[in-house]
Amino acid sequence: MALALTDWTERWVPDAFVFALLGTLIVVIAGVTATPSSLAQVVDAWGRGFWELIPFTLQMSLVIITGHVLATSRPMGRVIRMVAAWPRTPSGAVALVTFIALTSSWINWGFSLVFSAVLGREIARRAAASSRRRRQPHHRRHHGDLHDDRHETLPEKDRLAEWDDAAGDDASV
Repeated sequence: MALALTDWTERWVPDAFVFALLGTLIVVIAGVTATPSSLAQVVDAWGRGFWELIPFTLQMSLVIITGHVLATSRPMGRVIRMVAAWPRTPSGAVALVTFIALTSSWINWGFSLVFSAVLGREIARRAAASSRRRRQPHHRRHHGDLHDDRHETLPEKDRLAEWDDAAGDDASV
């Protein structure tokens, strides 16, 4: 269902740039019709105001970049892997990520944004690996081929892909 909604959104919801252009057009029209300013004055004010946003833009960029650097550092990676092992249920995972996001935002919202996303991804990766291990029978190598209880029902390329997936479960973030 998520893929169908994503496809629909990508097909029918315009890009953010379209909304920015429409917003600019609406503001220009409102500026010309609702104020005594001429079109040239409104365009000039927009141009001057745009460049006044540069210091703010730089500050926000630095907040996000430093948050990303901190949240994806090796020490934080160890913390994330440790914390990601705590939840035992899907609702517990949601509650944990929510709690961590809220509390870490008191430190820095840029850090919280990235840290919470990386934590959520690690929890999802662990949950997927755990469910794969529970669903699949024990794999073993035999004469260079992968055998399990479904040996005759799976094409060899699928069996080998499953082996590669299972081997990749222990990869770190």
